[in-house]
Order: sequence, then structure tokens, then C-alpha cells
Amino acid sequence: MASRFSIAFVLCVLPLGAQGKSKAKAPAAAPAPIPEPTPKANWNGTWALVAGESESLEARVAEFTKDMNFVQKQLWKRKLAKACKGFGKFLILGGDVFSISLDKELPLNTAMDGTAGNWTHSDGTKYETSGARKGDTIVQTLQGDGYTLSYTYFMRKDGQTLVMQAAYTSPKLPDSFLVKQVFRKND
Repeated sequence: MASRFSIAFVLCVLPLGAQGKSKAKAPAAAPAPIPEPTPKANWNGTWALVAGESESLEARVAEFTKDMNFVQKQLWKRKLAKACKGFGKFLILGGDVFSISLDKELPLNTAMDGTAGNWTHSDGTKYETSGARKGDTIVQTLQGDGYTLSYTYFMRKDGQTLVMQAAYTSPKLPDSFLVKQVFRKND
């Protein structure tokens, strides 16, 4: 009886051992590629619009308002064009406070720790501002009267190209309005 048990045990264990050996002979999986390091973002400098890589504000507004009735279309075209006005160039001074001088506007100074601040546009519109930085991305939020403007800045890996996406959000709109602009460092 002991011999029958030994034979049955050997027959059951043998295939398991054979399977273990075949797995051991399989080639090891290739290691995951190491991601290319992103250079430390140098935000400081003068940035100029690259029109050929940027979305047209007028075209984006027209697309966004195309299904609205005539009155809504005229109202939102005016509001979006005014709020999301594009700039040909701007100056950035980065640090604990992210300072952007947009064309001839007063600098928009935003603390990167989320602390609220205030800024007044040259047309008299007042905003409550806040900001956050994470790696090569900066977000500035401007809270207006009944709407929010959010500017997300992303540095491309070349360190000389900056992508800005403006988002206009209002409870009166079904979706956020988005427009993307690309800027290249001038200095």
C-alpha cells in the first residue's frame, strides 16, 4: 500500500515540477523603458504667440455658440471674446508668486500656494485670483462675477514652448468654453 501511495504521489508531483521548470526557462520580461526626464521648467522671460499652432478665438467662439439662438449667440460671443481675449505676448516672472504681465495690463500676481488675491483688469473687471503649481504645469484661476476663468500653462519638453489653455466656466453654460494658445520664448 505504501508503494501505491508513493507512485501516486510521484505522478502528481512530477507534472508540477515539470511546469515549474518550464516557467523558469521562459525569457524574462523586458524592463519598462525609463521615461525621458523633463527639464526643469524656466518660466521667466518674454513669450510671444505662435499663431500657426494656436486656436483662433473667433473660430472657437463661433463653434461653441453655433447651436444657440440668435440672442444667446450674440450675448455669449461678446462675453467670451472679452473674457478670453488673446494676447500677442506676455512676460512671466516665476517664483512663490507667479507674475504675468499681459501686453499692457497690470501684472497678474498669483501666489502658487492657493492663497487668494485680487486683480483688476484694465476695463475695470475685478477678479479674485488663486494659483497652483505641479511640476511643469501652472494653473491660475480668476473668479469673476458669475463665472470662472482658469488658465492652465504647460511647458513642453523643449523648455522654449508654452501651451496655455483658457477655460471659461459659467452655471449659465452647459459646458466650459476652451481655447488653446501656444507661445514661444523670445529671450
